[in-house]
Amino acid sequence: MKHGQCKYCLKKAELCVSHAIPNAYFRKMFRMDGGNAIHLTDGPDKNKKTQDSGSDYLLCEQCEDAFNAEFDRPAISFLKKYRTQISSTGHRGIYPIRNLFQFVVSVIWRAAVSRASLYSQVQLSSADEFRIRSALFNRKQLRNVASVSIRNLSDSTPNGFSESELANFIQPPARFDGISKGKNYALYAMIFDGFVLTIHLPRLPYPRGRKRTFVTSEHRRVFAADFDIFSYPPMLQVMRSAFQKYKAGHQTFKG
Repeated sequence: MKHGQCKYCLKKAELCVSHAIPNAYFRKMFRMDGGNAIHLTDGPDKNKKTQDSGSDYLLCEQCEDAFNAEFDRPAISFLKKYRTQISSTGHRGIYPIRNLFQFVVSVIWRAAVSRASLYSQVQLSSADEFRIRSALFNRKQLRNVASVSIRNLSDSTPNGFSESELANFIQPPARFDGISKGKNYALYAMIFDGFVLTIHLPRLPYPRGRKRTFVTSEHRRVFAADFDIFSYPPMLQVMRSAFQKYKAGHQTFKG
């Protein structure tokens, strides 16, 4: 542990090693290759193996335990069950929506206050960071700060990635900027456990935020429509760059 100020309660305390995207997904990925994952980027770095899970000293022990209990564990449990349901029956599921909504917002907030390079694209203004942190304290405010959606990652190409392979991809939040009804907004999209989870800041206006792939506080039904991996620009760019590096021998491992 390291002594410092907790990013959530703002108290001085011993800080825990915290994660934005839950460490459970990184551990699962690391187990697939003897404790490592293959790190691919569209930047100048070589293709390499890594144990980087995007950790940083963010929260005191009390807040870390609360985030795990209230946000991470319920969402991890649901997404695991939902993955099984999608495989066997389709793309619909019933879940206490506010928990999934809160989880996604909490991930983006943790990524924004983290110094981990994995989350370098997540940059919130001090006002937005404060607004989200305040809403995580007062959960009724969360619906007013963001819109959240969920999609099922898929690959429609012949002999493409299998569902189990897609479930082991992790793409940290990538930022897109847009305009809706004359207002600027930021969209962050991230991939883990075979899902594409997005958050719009600020909240999208009605009716755009009411589409069935969006998670709302009024309904319990979740619908994760298929989203082809090759229609997602950040992932496509990373794959193209990684393949070019592979052909040029610009990587630190064999294979």
